[in-house]
Amino acid sequence: MDERLEPVKRASEYIIEKIKTDKIDVGVILGTGLSGFAKSLNGQDFSYKSIPYFPQPTVQGHDGKLTYAIIADKKTLCFQGRLHYYEGYPIDKVVFPVRVMKELGVKTLVITNSAGSLNKDLKPGDIMILTDHINLMGVNPLVGKNIEEHGKKFVDMSEPYSKKLITLLKQSTPTPLKEGIYVGVSGPSFETPAEVRFFRAIGGSAVGMSTVPETIVANHCKIETVGLSCISNYASGLTVNRLSHEEVISIAKRTENDLVSVILNFLALI
Repeated sequence: MDERLEPVKRASEYIIEKIKTDKIDVGVILGTGLSGFAKSLNGQDFSYKSIPYFPQPTVQGHDGKLTYAIIADKKTLCFQGRLHYYEGYPIDKVVFPVRVMKELGVKTLVITNSAGSLNKDLKPGDIMILTDHINLMGVNPLVGKNIEEHGKKFVDMSEPYSKKLITLLKQSTPTPLKEGIYVGVSGPSFETPAEVRFFRAIGGSAVGMSTVPETIVANHCKIETVGLSCISNYASGLTVNRLSHEEVISIAKRTENDLVSVILNFLALI
């Protein structure tokens, strides 16, 4: 066994022992200010701090809790709080939860985030389905020796977000969801107006500081993935307002109920 998997296996064994089940069907990663989904489930909660080797989020809006619940007959783990590259974690720690999900047998992953709009058609409060992404983070979690137990080194990324799952997402709400391409950057500084113009010119719809590393590793692990962005603000140059993390959290909280409904309905369809 690859020695890098030892902490992953220790963490997954602890989780299995806590929730008294042999495998998990669905994983949900909740983005900035979006922990309301997990809190709505009445599930079994425990802190990341109690899990061996599990990294701790340090950013406001990320609770650092794991919630286990059965949703539409599917054993589901919700990660309240993700790790960001800008927190100073090495990239293998950022994707640690996805590696744990692989060990737990997860087949479907729902990734959520808060993101800034790159055009006026995407308004704060909108929910956007990720159809693709552009990795401008300057890092790839698969660099280095491959973890053969989880997948092949050269991962096909022609469909990073499952078209089948996207179709089901569209069926999960009577109100049409927006769709677009997510631009992943490292942060933590917000983007300059010139960068925003560049992101738009290369086809981006929204920009954020997460999601891309998790999606790459999920594809490496052959976990079918779908992504949802809560549009929390207009990016620089599209508004006269100055950007702040507090604003991102505030808008995300106002969108939570819609997001909860979409995810619950989606899980009933898969």
